[in-house]
Amino acid sequence: MLHGSPLLSLLLVLLSLGAVPLSLGQRPVSEMHQPRSVSGVQHRLGAPLVPARAAPTEPLPPELADPVKVIEVLAPDKVVVRTREGQEELVRLLGVDAISAPGYLDAVLHQHGMALLARLSVGRRVRLVLDPRWQPYDADGDLCAWLVRSGDGLPINLEMVRRGYLLPSAKYPTRWQQALERAAAQIRVPVEEWGAQAAHGGDKER
Repeated sequence: MLHGSPLLSLLLVLLSLGAVPLSLGQRPVSEMHQPRSVSGVQHRLGAPLVPARAAPTEPLPPELADPVKVIEVLAPDKVVVRTREGQEELVRLLGVDAISAPGYLDAVLHQHGMALLARLSVGRRVRLVLDPRWQPYDADGDLCAWLVRSGDGLPINLEMVRRGYLLPSAKYPTRWQQALERAAAQIRVPVEEWGAQAAHGGDKER
């Protein structure tokens, strides 16, 4: 367990002293999009997206046009979905980047980002929405999409940014860029509160 471990205690001390800045909302969004120094957080870039060029983006394959079920989380920005026909597909959350942070904080953010994404999505059906400026698959062959939860319509990509576990992508902006940037700019979680959340299992599901 994280709670009470010497490593977490050291992390909380560093956070309280400001040695590991985490409150992203205290910096302008434009500054957040620049590569950070070793002491700060950075965007963890995935495989390049493929521009749609002059032609509109290709439609989703028929088996992915209907809601699909999230069955596994591989990273704070990647899930595996299963279609009604039983086909599985790796999906990367479009318009967002994972966070790279220094030292032990990187593992903590990764672990709790995955846990939050699992609580928001695993076992639920989602709709996959594309952006017309990018082709559906990135350079690694992963499908890139905006995940909208069926039933309540929760935009999962946006919610992960709002909770502070993903950043708006500066290199590959989408039609949802303004909403993502507004969510990132409103992050105001004090470092002490974030440390307490990490010690007790992170953010609770909405």
